[in-house]
Amino acid sequence: MNAALGDPQETWARRWGWLVISAAVLLAYWPLSTFQYALTDGDTLNCWLPWRSFISSCLKDGHFPLWNPHQQFGYPMHADLQGPAWHIESLAIGGTIGHSIYTLQSLYLLYLIIGGLGMMRLVRTLHNDARIGLVIGAAYALGGFFTGHQMHFYTIISAAWLPWLFEAFLRLLKEPGWKNAARVALVQGLLLTGGNHTFTIIGCYILVALFIVQALEHWRAKRWAGVRDLVSWCAAAAIGAMLIAAGVFHAWWEASPELARGGSLAYDAAKVDPVTTRSLISLLFPYATGTDMEHLGTDAPMANLYTGALLLPLAIAALFRRRSKFENVMLVTGIITGIAALGEATPVHRWLWSALPGMDLFRFPAYFRWFTWLAVLVLAAGSLRVWWNGTAKRASIEVPIILTLLVALLVGVLAVADMKPDGEAFSLFERMRAMDLGRRVVLCAAVTVPLLIVSIVLAVRRRLTFPILLVLLLVDMGWNTSLAQWNTAVSDIKPRWLHDRIGSLSEGPVIPETVPTPPIMTMVNVCTTSHTTRRFSSAASRATG
Repeated sequence: MNAALGDPQETWARRWGWLVISAAVLLAYWPLSTFQYALTDGDTLNCWLPWRSFISSCLKDGHFPLWNPHQQFGYPMHADLQGPAWHIESLAIGGTIGHSIYTLQSLYLLYLIIGGLGMMRLVRTLHNDARIGLVIGAAYALGGFFTGHQMHFYTIISAAWLPWLFEAFLRLLKEPGWKNAARVALVQGLLLTGGNHTFTIIGCYILVALFIVQALEHWRAKRWAGVRDLVSWCAAAAIGAMLIAAGVFHAWWEASPELARGGSLAYDAAKVDPVTTRSLISLLFPYATGTDMEHLGTDAPMANLYTGALLLPLAIAALFRRRSKFENVMLVTGIITGIAALGEATPVHRWLWSALPGMDLFRFPAYFRWFTWLAVLVLAAGSLRVWWNGTAKRASIEVPIILTLLVALLVGVLAVADMKPDGEAFSLFERMRAMDLGRRVVLCAAVTVPLLIVSIVLAVRRRLTFPILLVLLLVDMGWNTSLAQWNTAVSDIKPRWLHDRIGSLSEGPVIPETVPTPPIMTMVNVCTTSHTTRRFSSAASRATG
């Protein structure tokens, strides 16, 4: 039983869902949306902004960004599978207004909104219920994966478009045809040209599993024409995606003999930066992870697992109800990827690395957690459908929420006992970065715990309706995400200062000299003539706010 299309709440969610998600992102990330603070430094200023600015200078100079002489002592920019040289968004902006800290910051927020809308659409396709779609879409846009990986921009692009890919593929499985095949090809093409290929590799295995489940269903029912259509249109979608990404494939083919990363990685390299036990606190309190890599045992961006304290119980409730075939596939996916994200702590990651083609091509086991996150959201959406349809078993929702509350209370009490004297800070950024673990937890729990209590009371009384749950979720996740962004998404650099500092330097492109020189002099010449490298390194190191 689905929500009636004439239901006022359903109609409102279907009409205004995009606006709610957009407003939630802009409000939660107010330091970035108001341009009071710039995106965090690190890879943002060392990689993504220099790369995109170089693309702008090349396009405005009338040629394609083939060779970048300013970084890594020169390298083929068009063959960098991390760089966006072939991405339509990057080319469109680079060839018109040009890339800057303002466009990059706006793109980050836009991709969060795109991801939220994609997840909303995916859930609508699954359950034909705009209310559930809005709740899950908002939770996705405010999730910890986006907050943690701000500096990994190609990962943000992947997380934004992956829900659209899964939604388009589900439509293709249900109704094979050229329209759905074209949609799959388009989204997959965007992922291949601008995203992190780690997610394409892992995601392909899940899409194949979904394809097999659907093909077996046709085969058992002796619908041979259905199997034929499924195979042919999925093949057409794959070919279409490869045509869209033809430039990427050609560049990879051309440069792969010279790439050290063209082959498999040793396991010692592949296992770095997994999810650790200390990062599990981010499931409820993402700000509590901080940025201390030594304490976390992993890189700070990999430590944010935040899904929302109200959605975790709903996903747990799915374990004790009847699930659809798609939910079962996602449940198995979530379990395997969740264990694999732990890296060498279990044998699963090493087995995947050694047994499955493509799994030995990338680092960071923590990337697997995105697919666990997807599974959690899909299962939570199914539990909401059962709950709002009135078919949920008694206490099936209340008990998981109560258990979540008890865990949150326990962590909060321990944090209060462990609070240290407040340190000295001279700015909001310094205070948020330097805050001790105890205060971080208490600051998060001050909102999350009361909201969990309210949720339990309303659930027991069967009054946890769509408007109330949406408000509770937006307050809880908006608050926690607004805190967690100070860990990994916000820097103390002012966008205006950075923009002016970069703009004061000479415009590119800088043409390198072709006169042969001894190796040591080559190094000196590159370091002293590379305007792009100097401008961004100087900007990152000298900015104080």
